[in-house]
Amino acid sequence: MMMIRTKLANKVLSIKTRLKGSPFFWQSMANYTERVFGLVYSLILARVLLPEVFGVFAYGLGIAQLVSILTRWDVGGLVRVDSYYQNEGFASAWTLTRLLVLVEVFVIVLVAGSCWYWGVNPQVCAVVLGCGVFTALDKFSVILRCDLEGKSTFRSNLTAKLLMAPAAAIVTIPLALWGFGIWALIASSWVGVSVNWFVYRRANKRKLSSDRIGVEMIRKIVRPSFWIWINYMCLVIFSRADKVLLGRTQSSDDVGYYNRAFNYSPLSFMALGAIADAPAIVAFRNIESKRARMKLYIKRASLLTGAGSVFAAMWILWAETLVPLMFGENWLPAVIYFKLFAFFGVVQGFYFLTNALLQGSHHFKAQGVIKLASIAMGALVLCRLGIDTFKVAIVLQGSMLLAAFAMLIYFALCSKDRICIKPLS
Repeated sequence: MMMIRTKLANKVLSIKTRLKGSPFFWQSMANYTERVFGLVYSLILARVLLPEVFGVFAYGLGIAQLVSILTRWDVGGLVRVDSYYQNEGFASAWTLTRLLVLVEVFVIVLVAGSCWYWGVNPQVCAVVLGCGVFTALDKFSVILRCDLEGKSTFRSNLTAKLLMAPAAAIVTIPLALWGFGIWALIASSWVGVSVNWFVYRRANKRKLSSDRIGVEMIRKIVRPSFWIWINYMCLVIFSRADKVLLGRTQSSDDVGYYNRAFNYSPLSFMALGAIADAPAIVAFRNIESKRARMKLYIKRASLLTGAGSVFAAMWILWAETLVPLMFGENWLPAVIYFKLFAFFGVVQGFYFLTNALLQGSHHFKAQGVIKLASIAMGALVLCRLGIDTFKVAIVLQGSMLLAAFAMLIYFALCSKDRICIKPLS
């Protein structure tokens, strides 16, 4: 009996040890922490601030991120997937990051000033300037994080998420209670960037040396990472362009209701996002056989689809009860948007998992071309139908599904059974 207990204890210890060394474990814990803490934090803010404030914030943040696309060269993504830039090439990646931060801050200041000059809501201008500048500075933390993730080190991601929401709540909630409105949300982004830098700089001990900036150095990084940047640009368009379109044509209240449903209807993906996130890219990258990659993909896609369908049924049947219960009576008009986004958890799971499959296989060009085509088709449909919250919600989800199906078909038709991953450089 004692021997059986000892074997069982050793088995449990072995499983725990493997889990704690697994990228999926740490990223999953980070995602769960972010979702739980973030949801509680948002539930409190939703009862303190009016939907209009969240609508203004979403509009301004969308402008800031869209205008910074050209400087959002995904150097961090290159560091994550290319062993050269994880080693001797890191100094070049860091140098280019510094240059991009300076250019992006200049662009943000210029755009915020232009918005103010042309009579845009001053609160929107404040969001563009405040959040835009601090998001630019967050590039430094991102490249350090991607360097750690490229080495399958995800533990610091959990640390960052453990600190993020409590630190933001300590600053933001008092400001909201004192009536500072939009400034409370802007302060939240400042706290987030500060926490990221503190955590990832402590976790990543490498010396941050720089190379001399030159055309050859920039070309050496830009050429292999061009399609990574295209994919990042598509991600920003999918997540922010809808708020900018609606901010120009709809009321701030409507944008706030729409954005609330966009962020919180995919509860299934909030819980299971780690299996389609950065660890999934690393997992697919480390599997050479195309057949084995597809097997892992089907397993994870089934889980994401099943969980997403359960939550979709929940929103369709009980949104009238759940929305005011979770966010307060002020958010009752958002019920229709939660129903429109009921299957958004399925859509996001399918889209991001397929994205990870192609990115882990280094099919960046095909991935970028497909997503650009789906965005262009969505834009054409909106031009024909017109812009309102209902049409934008449907077209957005349709475009993401179209891109995911096309990427999956491309991968399935790839002729080689074994995909040999070579350094991008």
